[in-house]
Amino acid sequence: MDEKEHLRDATIDNLVDAGYYGWKSLYLRSDDNDLKMAQEYKTGVRRELIAN
Repeated sequence: MDEKEHLRDATIDNLVDAGYYGWKSLYLRSDDNDLKMAQEYKTGVRRELIAN
């Protein structure tokens, strides 16, 4: 399990509190993606979402 997996529940609570709900999945940044710049990481995730 990735170190950040323990943050899943808190992240979901924060999203709901901010008015975000109804999503089908939640992408959490894994430990092996920590060294990537945010733009590089998000671009890869967007490509994956579009491909599926």
